Order: sequence, then structure tokens, then C-alpha cells
Amino acid sequence: MPLGYFIGGWLSPAPGKALPPNVGAGVCGSANLAEATSAGEYRIGPVPAGVYILSIVKYDTGQIVYWSSSGLTADPNAATSITISSTTGGFDGQLPSDW
Repeated sequence: MPLGYFIGGWLSPAPGKALPPNVGAGVCGSANLAEATSAGEYRIGPVPAGVYILSIVKYDTGQIVYWSSSGLTADPNAATSITISSTTGGFDGQLPSDW
């Protein structure tokens, strides 16, 4: 049995903006965080199989958004839960314009 799985995706800047530095992704309720690369890629893990909410954090301001199947949202209640039972990706999102 694997020790855990990885969750990944790509973050893109708002139109007309550059990808900001100091952005990371994590699973809520866990210490698993991953800083996004300068190209916007992140990979969190390893995490055990389970159901998670993904958060995207701008470290220097403390701003947080959550992954949703319809786009990143500031509302944690609008986040989409993801079920992880293997390494998976595709949790992409466009950052807010004020980032």
C-alpha cells in the first residue's frame, strides 16, 4: 500500500497580470503545502487517501481561495471536495485579479 498520493495542478494569473510569487497550494486541515513553481505548477503530498478541500494561499498577504470545479472561489462553502485514491492532477485555476 502506498504511503500517500500526490495532488497537482496549474495556477494561471488573471488576464493581463503576471503570476505572483509566494503562492502555494494545500489541503485544508493538513500541514501538506506546496509552493507553486514560477510557471504555476504545484504538487501537494504525499497525502493519504481521503476527501479534501484544496486551498490556494498568497503567503505574503494571507489571501486564500479554494478550488472549485467552476473556478477558484473565496468562499470556502463553495469549494468542491475532491476524493483522492491515487495520484491525480488537473486541479487548475485562474488566480483572482487582485493577486
